[in-house]
Amino acid sequence: MRCKLLSAAFVAIVFCAPVVAHAQLVPMTSGAPPPASPLARSVPNTPVPVISGKYAQSAFLICPNGEIVSAALLSHFESATATEIITGIETTQILGVSGSSQSTTNFTTSYSNTATTFTFGANVFNVVYGPVVNGIAESFVFNGIVGPCTEFGTEIRQH
Repeated sequence: MRCKLLSAAFVAIVFCAPVVAHAQLVPMTSGAPPPASPLARSVPNTPVPVISGKYAQSAFLICPNGEIVSAALLSHFESATATEIITGIETTQILGVSGSSQSTTNFTTSYSNTATTFTFGANVFNVVYGPVVNGIAESFVFNGIVGPCTEFGTEIRQH
């Protein structure tokens, strides 16, 4: 297992990847569907959960140039119109460079989901759902490629 520690102020993120001999990497491009996930729900005849309502979201974007964007967001999913409204705060830091910047964000985009993918605007992510209550996902985690960067996050439904 090879691990890399990325740390900033009060947060430490450890990335680990198994060392596999003769592994073949399959490049992904932004907007391309991710490969089938081994984490996909394997229960036959299980309906795809609905993503609807307000969710607290924590998201991270990590880029090859050392840029890291962390976000604390509120996502409001309108399932009837397949629209997501996002508001919150983003913090941007470049590894090895002193200082960071914060900005507010507020935008609307389309979304859709399947048993294994979450599509946000033009970006397709792998998805794994938490508990499903009355057909609605109470939480989910996602990851994928956005341009040259990797994005991952967690969404937890608010009641």
